[in-house]
Amino acid sequence: IYNSDISDPVKAKAVLGKPIINTISTVTSSSIKFSWEKVNSATGYYVYRRKNTNENWKKITTVKGTDYKDVLSGKYYYSVSAYK
Repeated sequence: IYNSDISDPVKAKAVLGKPIINTISTVTSSSIKFSWEKVNSATGYYVYRRKNTNENWKKITTVKGTDYKDVLSGKYYYSVSAYK
């Protein structure tokens, strides 16, 4: 039997899949609700919003489920990312 030396430690980072927004509905003229597919191994999700494509994304909330309702007037862009 041959035993090798112990290897040097390595760093690794788990990469979660991307949530896919699959349902968007206007609840009222000043609110929107959307949901996304669950990402395996995700603990929760960060929801981001921006007013136009020239702005940086701004994290607006953290949710444990797979849907979010926002109450705003005007046009906005949304993005969702999973975390563990």
